[in-house]
Amino acid sequence: MDSCVSPYNQLGQGTGWPREVILCDVTMRDGEQTPGVAFSLEEKIELARRLDQIGIPQVQVGLPGRSKAAREEAQRICRVELASQKELMTRGTYEGWRDDVLTAIDCGADILHSYFPTSAYIRGMYTPLSEPEIVRRAGEVIDFMKAKGARVINISLLDATRTEEEFLLQMVKAAAGAGAHRIRLADTVGTASPEGIFYLVQKVRETLGSLKNPPLIGLHCHNDFGLALANVFAGVKAGATLIDVSVNGLGERSGNPALAEVVLGLEVLYGVKTNLRFEQLGALSRYVEKISGIPLPRNKPLVGEYVFADESDAHIAAQLKEPFAFQGIRPEALGNKRRFILGKHSGKNGLRLKMGELGLRVPEEKYPLILERIREWSERQKGMVPADDDIREIVLQ
Repeated sequence: MDSCVSPYNQLGQGTGWPREVILCDVTMRDGEQTPGVAFSLEEKIELARRLDQIGIPQVQVGLPGRSKAAREEAQRICRVELASQKELMTRGTYEGWRDDVLTAIDCGADILHSYFPTSAYIRGMYTPLSEPEIVRRAGEVIDFMKAKGARVINISLLDATRTEEEFLLQMVKAAAGAGAHRIRLADTVGTASPEGIFYLVQKVRETLGSLKNPPLIGLHCHNDFGLALANVFAGVKAGATLIDVSVNGLGERSGNPALAEVVLGLEVLYGVKTNLRFEQLGALSRYVEKISGIPLPRNKPLVGEYVFADESDAHIAAQLKEPFAFQGIRPEALGNKRRFILGKHSGKNGLRLKMGELGLRVPEEKYPLILERIREWSERQKGMVPADDDIREIVLQ
């Protein structure tokens, strides 16, 4: 990708970064847990197709054992022909865990996912099992999945970042020893710092280091403290290579790491491959904005309507000479475009461009009066950008 980012990135990056990572999109599962969001089956199928088109290697569909409706939905989505693998969830400490597994297999899961509550804060909500019983159950679940022909087995440790370290590493060893292909660490309540995530992933990596074929380390982050994106980067640096993302950062409470920000951050800032097609990220974000009913902030990094827009006259003048003057990447790479907009801080350069776009011939001696009218309009219309009709009215009044 054509970009112009800080040269200090490489100097401060250090070593140990993986060559590439696997991204799992959780929009249709965790994203639907955003307050007020409810996707229809047709919307989920279209979302799965769009995610497949940009090259997402796997999508997390949901928990089919939860209800008849959830099972039917999972079956329909799993029948859609995609290159993306479909991951279905099961409840490891649930009394009917075998039924959960069989349901997921029957639906056509490519990846079988079983989650286990590990912190003292949430275990009691899910199960009466003790710590040793949970460790044994993890082995039983994995053995059962293998016996039923599971191709890829993922074990997730809920609230891993608030779990006592000795028990957490016991779970990691048990899952790896039983043959899990992936172990996901969940910052379920979003309370970890980047340093905490780095320590935890590194500790798990060390624990698995003696194995000939150690499972992938996955990471599921939440944004409660605004650190989900930073935690992803810290986790990848420490050795996590399976990362959960969500379009527009949807998810419970403050949401999950935003797909576009994770992809571009890893690719452009850290040189880690995700193998996604960037040019459709903008259209994907707008589609999810539509089906979720959650407005996409106009200044949302990378995919917002005005994140490649300049109003300052000095910025516009610089951008006309050097496209990277005030932008680190080209907007076209994301299906976005550069915009020069008029507002309180506009000057003759921006106004001249807009007059040309609108085909208006206005003597430049009238520019100061027009710019003053635009400033007055902007102060009255809080949060608004004047549309072309507004500009015409201001110029011709």
